[in-house]
Amino acid sequence: MPKGAIREPLSWLAAALAVLAAQAGCSGSSSDAGSSAAAGASAAAGLVTLQELPGRLVHAVCDNIGACCASAAIHFDLATCQLNAAARIDFVLQAGAYPNVEYDPAGGARCLAAYESLLTTCRPISIEALHACEGLFRGTLRVGQPCSRAAQCAKPSSGEGAYCGSSDASDGGPTVCTAFPTAHAQLGDHCAGTCDTEDRCSGSAASNTICFRQDGLECDLLSFKCRKPAAIGQECGGSRGMCAIDAFCNENSICEAPRTSGSCQISDVKCAATSYCKAALCSPKELDGTACMYSEECAGAHCSALDGTGTCGVYVAKLATADTCIGHVF
Repeated sequence: MPKGAIREPLSWLAAALAVLAAQAGCSGSSSDAGSSAAAGASAAAGLVTLQELPGRLVHAVCDNIGACCASAAIHFDLATCQLNAAARIDFVLQAGAYPNVEYDPAGGARCLAAYESLLTTCRPISIEALHACEGLFRGTLRVGQPCSRAAQCAKPSSGEGAYCGSSDASDGGPTVCTAFPTAHAQLGDHCAGTCDTEDRCSGSAASNTICFRQDGLECDLLSFKCRKPAAIGQECGGSRGMCAIDAFCNENSICEAPRTSGSCQISDVKCAATSYCKAALCSPKELDGTACMYSEECAGAHCSALDGTGTCGVYVAKLATADTCIGHVF
């Protein structure tokens, strides 16, 4: 984040919708299946007003979560779900009506269409799907205008983002919307730092360019030019730089591919996607039914952990709870 920027977590609205997507990602029978499909087609093709969105989201959740509740042997009542979900969605959306932020009807249509098309199974919804609901609101303030949060700042251009901050974090002056370049530096370009992706960027400066690891580049902090990171088998660490994003710098300062076995006692060691670090060794991920503490231990990527202990299992174990089955999905 640029110097002087106000640090903000993901907006509460996007976070709340992400929770809905994570907890309500399953389907059930619905007496309104035909009308739901029609609404989905309408949303995909047109606009959804802020007044329409809550009701349609309520149906997208409550018309689908019933089957998950039934499979988990939890009582489900459609009317109760709709009542509670409506109250929660209404509260969340009303709380977002702060100054200099406007609702985007096209963003509402994309959000609703994503829910109505993706809530078809009791499986996790992808991160890409969650992004469909991140554009519900947009800032209206131009660069240079006073602001109190980044959400109020309009996107300056296709190659820029905006943050709310001062040019000097220590000057105590007013914060204003400030442009932030998102254009990626190329090999050999002057650079100010290295970032993994645009969403994971902590070394950016408004007047400089950034090398992105997702592009296969890093910023050489001796020459301040973008270079290719070390490949597997090459030396790494210190002035030799980092390894490529799909490798790690091992205890011998050599870039190594993620391990399926062997020691992971050193924190920099990466285990392969099919493995995790267990008792300081990269070990195969656990099958459903195995005790777990974290989802990274499970082959199915879900640990239904409660109070630090749980079981590897299907995602529905978390979707259908006493709370979600009565519409408390936010």
